Amino acid sequence: MIHNLICLVILTISVSAEPAGRFVHEKGYVRDTTHHLLWQDTDAVAKNARGWHEAKAYCANLEIGGIRGWRLPTEEELLSIVDFMVFDPAIYPAFKVVASEDYWTSGRNGEKAKSVYFGSGCTGDEELKKRLLVRCVKAL
Repeated sequence: MIHNLICLVILTISVSAEPAGRFVHEKGYVRDTTHHLLWQDTDAVAKNARGWHEAKAYCANLEIGGIRGWRLPTEEELLSIVDFMVFDPAIYPAFKVVASEDYWTSGRNGEKAKSVYFGSGCTGDEELKKRLLVRCVKAL
């Protein structure tokens, strides 16, 4: 409960707006022109929960429209697509496939890894075996 309260306070003072032209939706992915990243935006993003190791392997083997070289995003990268002005889901409108659920990041600490909750944009630490959703990223 305290974690959620702290997150709510942070979200209240962290106001953001999507800059015009920052995100370009293409077939199966979204291009972030500010951070020079491609983001997976396929049906699997909202449907297929995986453990952390499985999620890492899934991204490494992902191919979208002939594009390979995907990986799990860092916590900073995943938070960069959170729209703190909206909730449930808290993501910029260029992303067409999303669930208000926890998504894995690449950040790991022992038997836990960082996650981002797309209902609000809060972060957490989850056991590696827990099944969370995955949105892979690729640097341009």
